[in-house]
Amino acid sequence: MEYKISYHSNNQYFNTVKDGIFEFLVLPENNEDQLVSTWKIKNSLLAEPFYYFNIFGFRVCRIKASKPFSELSLEMKVKVQKNTRGITNGLLWETQKCHDLLQDAIFKIDHHLFLQSTTFTSLSETNHHLFPSLQADQHPYKYLSHLNTTIHQFFTYTPNITDVHTKVNDLIELKKGVCQDYAHLMIAIARLNQIPARYVSGFLNQGKGYLGAAKMHAWLECYVPGAGWIGFDPTNHLKTDENYIKVAHGCDYKDCAPIKGVIKTNGKQITDHEVVVHAQ
Repeated sequence: MEYKISYHSNNQYFNTVKDGIFEFLVLPENNEDQLVSTWKIKNSLLAEPFYYFNIFGFRVCRIKASKPFSELSLEMKVKVQKNTRGITNGLLWETQKCHDLLQDAIFKIDHHLFLQSTTFTSLSETNHHLFPSLQADQHPYKYLSHLNTTIHQFFTYTPNITDVHTKVNDLIELKKGVCQDYAHLMIAIARLNQIPARYVSGFLNQGKGYLGAAKMHAWLECYVPGAGWIGFDPTNHLKTDENYIKVAHGCDYKDCAPIKGVIKTNGKQITDHEVVVHAQ
């Protein structure tokens, strides 16, 4: 399957920006499931972009402003070939063998980045009982599938009620949120149960009616012994497949934010994003 993706970001500033450096993490990655065939990124400042790979190996577009401005827009057009291999079978190893690996000290060291809690994924002990725990006789893949359902049912998808700074303990009271919130909560619980989990950003096939498809979407990947990293989307109560185009992963949202910047200005700003995904 081929996708044509258009991404547009517009940033307006109430006061003139005298100097600024911006980083955009929006270009889909190349991996065994997808291949970027063509891509082009341009910006309204006509600044020469600099590209580098971040600590997790994903391509970042950096732009440095060379003159004062009050508006910055970035546009990306990309074609991605996505294979249709289907959902990975997570039941390749027997249950006890999976549990033995999850408790292995070397395994924990190798995956420590995706086992430790972060500012966004630190769930207080008083809230642990609200969600199921991995049982000794339960296969991790079956547990994660059940947890995916639990998180989906826990929330009511509600745009604009949370923001990029909302933490999981705040979500417990709200029981409302968007894809970032669903992902952060499931990551928090998976890690509490010693299952490595990482935050993922990307795009969705907009022809399927999925929640969160109008903007960049968020889901998560969990490590299942014997099967590797498997994607779960609690927002849509799905496991990821060819309808998901991955951009990046990290410990939480802050590692995958589509735009970051350091600017010299005073006053407020307005940021808007638009995403169009066409499946061929």
